[in-house]
Amino acid sequence: MANTISTISFGSFELDLSRGELTRAGHFVSLAPKPLALLLHLAANRDRAVPKQELRRYVWPDVFVSEAALASALKDLRRALGDDGAHQKVVRTLRRRGYRFVAQPERPHTREPRSTETILCRLRLPREAYESALDVAAASQLPLQQILLGAIREFVDSQRPHGGLRQGTGATG
Repeated sequence: MANTISTISFGSFELDLSRGELTRAGHFVSLAPKPLALLLHLAANRDRAVPKQELRRYVWPDVFVSEAALASALKDLRRALGDDGAHQKVVRTLRRRGYRFVAQPERPHTREPRSTETILCRLRLPREAYESALDVAAASQLPLQQILLGAIREFVDSQRPHGGLRQGTGATG
């Protein structure tokens, strides 16, 4: 197994390079495919300036696109990251050289498996429910997946109308 970094954390963001997913404070960030491809390529090559030509070939393979298409995708990316052309805290424009990912990645930290967090982000399960499940798992010695499944069920039930009763359970309301 190679020692490659597949997840980059910067600020409140986390970018999973292998899955092509961006989250912010634990919530999935919806980003169009082209700006996401730009971010993935820039982050994967964060040790150098990436020329515009290379970005256009990577994001739009086998298609000629103008500088305007690249500029538009970059603007959308910066907007999603809370970055802008003036401050450039995440993606910096290097005149006549291209672009570079300049956000300072944080040190890796111990976390639960990626798939669990991805599921929680997509379900928009509150972070508190996840952390509570971790505490219960540590105290009870039950498998985390079993506890998380219960937390997900409770959350889904709490979001349903009529007091959280499931249809077909025989309960009346």
